[in-house]
Amino acid sequence: MSFLPIVQRELRVRGRARATFRGRMYAALAASLFAALLLLGSELTHSSRAVGGFMFSGLSWAVFLYCLLQGVRNTADCLSEEKRAGTLGLLFLTDLRGYDVTLGKLIATSLNSFYGLLAVVPPLAIPLVLGGVTLGEFWRMVLAVVVTLVFVLTAGLFVSSISRDMRQAWSGTVALTGLFMLVVPCLQFVITFPVSPTCAFFSWQESRYAAAGGLYWTAVWSSLAVSLGFVIAASFILP
Repeated sequence: MSFLPIVQRELRVRGRARATFRGRMYAALAASLFAALLLLGSELTHSSRAVGGFMFSGLSWAVFLYCLLQGVRNTADCLSEEKRAGTLGLLFLTDLRGYDVTLGKLIATSLNSFYGLLAVVPPLAIPLVLGGVTLGEFWRMVLAVVVTLVFVLTAGLFVSSISRDMRQAWSGTVALTGLFMLVVPCLQFVITFPVSPTCAFFSWQESRYAAAGGLYWTAVWSSLAVSLGFVIAASFILP
């Protein structure tokens, strides 16, 4: 038996699907159109550096909100739906393990989200040409939104593994995501070890990174560690 057979199958199927190509194209077009609207809206500014900073901030917020919605949209009901349909038990009659099913469902439901995020990166780099954004700020922002997407998707996967009802899975995902994305950042002055991608998102600017660069990297690595914990917990709970 091959390693992670469901993951391999889903990567092959999703890689050939027309919806995958259309999703990437629509995401790139939407990001380019939004960047053009931001550029037209900032015509009154006389400095190209100001225009670049304004466009980059607007695109960054749009990408961040896109990542926040993906957990509820894709993974919140991916496992609980299998439970309601009664098909989950059939998978465990084979040689599959909990991590095979968990990672397979994660790839199947979230691959298009990663492709969409990847398609947005080139329009996000347009402000680099205009000025006002450094290369370090650009890559820190890209890493922050990638970590946010991973965190939200794995949080939805974990909630789905302990849920059966669709509304319960959605509400649980919203509550867990809101806890880490909103409540924990508000307590960052009390908690010296911030576990939230939001802390990384608000620390990509050069001025904030120079003052507290450790906060950015702590938020990144701790968020990835919690995401890995969500996947491991779901793999053990699901069978």
